[in-house]
Amino acid sequence: MDAKELIRALNARDEAAGPDLLARTKATGPLEIRGELLYAPLVRNWYELTDSLELIPAKAPEWRPLQCGIDERAQAATGYLLALAEADVFSGVVRLSRGEEILFEEVYGWADQDRRRPNLPGTPFNVGSMNKMMTSACVGRLMEQGDVRLDDKVIRHLPGFRPDITARITVRQLLTHTSGMGDFFGPKFFAGGRHRLETIDDHLDLIRDDELLFEPGARFEYSNSGFVVLGAIIEARSGCSYADYVREHVFEPAGMRSSDFPAFHELDGQAIGYTNFTAHGAVTGPRRPHEDTLPRRGSAPGGGYCSAEDLARFGAALMRDTLIGPDVKAALLGLRSDSGSGRPGGVPYAHGFQVESEHGVLSYGHGGGGPGISAFMDVFPDQGLTLVALSNYDDGARQIRRELRRIFWPAA
Repeated sequence: MDAKELIRALNARDEAAGPDLLARTKATGPLEIRGELLYAPLVRNWYELTDSLELIPAKAPEWRPLQCGIDERAQAATGYLLALAEADVFSGVVRLSRGEEILFEEVYGWADQDRRRPNLPGTPFNVGSMNKMMTSACVGRLMEQGDVRLDDKVIRHLPGFRPDITARITVRQLLTHTSGMGDFFGPKFFAGGRHRLETIDDHLDLIRDDELLFEPGARFEYSNSGFVVLGAIIEARSGCSYADYVREHVFEPAGMRSSDFPAFHELDGQAIGYTNFTAHGAVTGPRRPHEDTLPRRGSAPGGGYCSAEDLARFGAALMRDTLIGPDVKAALLGLRSDSGSGRPGGVPYAHGFQVESEHGVLSYGHGGGGPGISAFMDVFPDQGLTLVALSNYDDGARQIRRELRRIFWPAA
């Protein structure tokens, strides 16, 4: 039985399951039967079919890196990305670089569909949570200056904000998502609170009455609210706004000339995100601009705009220790024996960075995602490489991370 026959059979057995499966095949390409699993070759995803006819993500068989030169790798990546773009699954840019040398770069899709403005190599995209790396780097700079320590209680830096909570949590716990703080993307945000989120203080007001979800340090739970508090600490210790501090101590020294924190109505040359998500989840049909899903302006948890070129420069600056020195960087990456860590979905998480060791190769970076936002950056310090993918589609970049890492692992 091929994939089409399978879908027809499932439709006949349970009409309620049919549309969901058909929607999944529209988003991921035709499904193939491989043993006990289903495989979506277009996006290299594996699924398990449950007894209730639901598709759930399944663990893929262990992949093996390609064994060939950079030209063959580039050819494989181009064919893969072109198929995604032609199926309207991917819109964005992929870039592999070593320092200022571009080893691979491909760009697809529209930055503004209405005006037919194409994505370009230097187009800034909303990078979502990738800004957490920059927040971590700023905390690292304050650590080097002696203004902040990882095991400081937060109340030391923010005595006026929720002392009942901040006296119990540390800077380290905020960075590692183990503080017990939750996520401001909740009912208050979607009920209209997002329209007021212009500054760090606006974000603090939104979460001021939120209670801890668990005892600090008890477990990992991804927390955008915790990074709001880190942004407030940066402002309290530096005496300037979070955005200005990032511009001065990250964007400028790294040479990130097209990166900033514009509001949606201020976009000029940046990519507009397009989404199929609604308040009830993903739907099929034409994508729409994602403006109504965003805070008014990005900040410490994410939502800034960066180009692939700028993120490659950010990765290079981290490798050169331009932004923070090697000792503090090792602490933030969890590479020191006294460093704590958490685990988001099995991915090792240090202090504002995801850190992995796969096939004996160390990498660190971060992803970003949301309606109309999908991005990742992986830095391979031992090889001097930075791999970046940015997309203005839902999951456009994150779904292809595994395959791109396999293709370019490690590029010569």
